[in-house]
Amino acid sequence: MIRERLPKKREKPAGMGRRGDNPGMKQENQSKETLQCMKDCGCSEEQAMRYLALHQSDNISEQLQFLYCQRRKLMNELHDAQKKIDCIDYVIRQLEQQKLQGKKSEAGIPRQEV
Repeated sequence: MIRERLPKKREKPAGMGRRGDNPGMKQENQSKETLQCMKDCGCSEEQAMRYLALHQSDNISEQLQFLYCQRRKLMNELHDAQKKIDCIDYVIRQLEQQKLQGKKSEAGIPRQEV
């Protein structure tokens, strides 16, 4: 029976802690994570940096205000996109009805405003 030999654990040099124990490194990683999170939320680089400054100043009220504004902006974009989808769905329904009725009307389909 052959046993796999496991590598021995390396001992860390004296004074070396686990990764991330360095407070400066930890703060830098948190800053990178915060910036990436803001970018993932649809913020520009400038907006992400602005939020990071608010985050680092521990001003929770202003952070919340910033996030509520960003959320409102995204919701408005979502509603605009939904209106466009509704228009497309309307045209699709009209074409499907024409197809079922065997009509090939060139008159056009009334346009719904977006």
